[in-house]
Parts: sequence; structure tokens; C-alpha cells
Amino acid sequence: MIALIVSPSNARVANMDAKRSSLLSVPFTSLRHAAAFIFLSLKGLPLPHAVFIGMMTSLGLLSVNERTTNLNLKRVTVLLALSTLITYLLIVAIQAPSAYFYSATPDPRGQSLARFTLLLGLGFMAWITGLWLAENFSGKWVTVGAALVMLVGFAYTARNIRTIYGELDGFVYRAQVWDERDAIIEEAKAQGIMLIEVPVIDTEQIHTRDMFGSTGKGWTQFSENCGARYYGVDGLKVKQ
Repeated sequence: MIALIVSPSNARVANMDAKRSSLLSVPFTSLRHAAAFIFLSLKGLPLPHAVFIGMMTSLGLLSVNERTTNLNLKRVTVLLALSTLITYLLIVAIQAPSAYFYSATPDPRGQSLARFTLLLGLGFMAWITGLWLAENFSGKWVTVGAALVMLVGFAYTARNIRTIYGELDGFVYRAQVWDERDAIIEEAKAQGIMLIEVPVIDTEQIHTRDMFGSTGKGWTQFSENCGARYYGVDGLKVKQ
């Protein structure tokens, strides 16, 4: 936060009409945004999180050998409580820059660090639970069940890889249209045209909206403004 506050980029952010929060409100805004991120992540992606927690719990079950870990219920409860608190506070810290600059949560790409932290915390807590279960519930069927959960998790991961790969053609199409946009902009710029309309990208097949919206403030919309700066023109927008 100190680095962000003294950063020279503040001059650019000040001209973006963003509603900046006061420093006193940042901790409270970050606490609220972190809680919302965790809740929406677990609610919106229940199956991936359940599979991940199941695999990490099974890994804990299968990793116990002849040596005991002395994890009684009290110690496990304390470890789980501390892990929950640390994970939450780290996600709060990740939310703080966007809460300060924009009074909003980070964009999806900016949430990747928060998601990694959430998974790291959930994985550790599930692994600790698995260790405790292995010491208190022994038997062949427990081991077999844990192995089956791991196999199901591997199959689910392989299925997701295949699903993601199936979207490749959509991204190839998007890249081709962007190349066409680039050629249109460069040609118009060479002709002295500084307000340029570009074709819209139909991104339904890859479930990603076009960065250039067809509605809004037109030439002065934020995304078009950034593109205009990159190409060195006065304004860009998609054709209506």
C-alpha cells in the first residue's frame, strides 16, 4: 500500500474519474470484499472446490505412516481456526489496492492471487483434517475410499483440460479478428483518420465479452481510451 500511495502512476489514476476511497475506509472495504470473494467463489464453483478439498483430504489420509502426528481434536481445531484467519487476512490484503484506488474489487485477472491463496488455505486445512482422520479412523476401506477420491479427482481434472482445449478454435477466431482490427486501425491512421470504428467480435463461443463494448460513452469509454493511447489515435469504438 505504501508503494502504491507514493507511486508516480497516481497522476494517471487521478485522471480516470475513479472514486478513490479514503485510507481510513480501506480496511473495512477490504474486509467486506474479501468475505464476498470467498462466499461467491465457494457458491459459484462448488464442484471444483469440493473435488479439490476431497483430494487434499485423501492425500492427508494416505500420507500417514507408522509414526503418529499427535493431532488430537483440540490441536486440529486450533490449526483450522488459525488457517482460516490467516487465509482470510491474506485475501483482505490482496483486496486493499483496488479498494483504495477504485472502491471496488479487483478484476477477474487481479483475483488470481486471491484464488491461489484461498486454494492454498483450503488445501492445508483439508490435509490437516485428513491426517487427523487417518489416526482416528483406520482400516482398509478408509484407504480404498481415499484412493478412489483421488482417482475421481484426477478424472475430473483431465475432463476439464479437455473442455478447455475444446475452446481453442474460439480463441483462434478471436485472434484473427483482432488482426483485422489492427490492420483497419493502422490503415485509417495512415490516411489521417484519428476517430476509428472497428468491427465487433462475437465471443459467445468462448464465453468472453468483447473488450470494446458496443454501448457506453463511445470514443471516451475506458477500454477504447486505452486502445487509442496504444495506437496513437484520438478515439476508438466498435461499429454500432
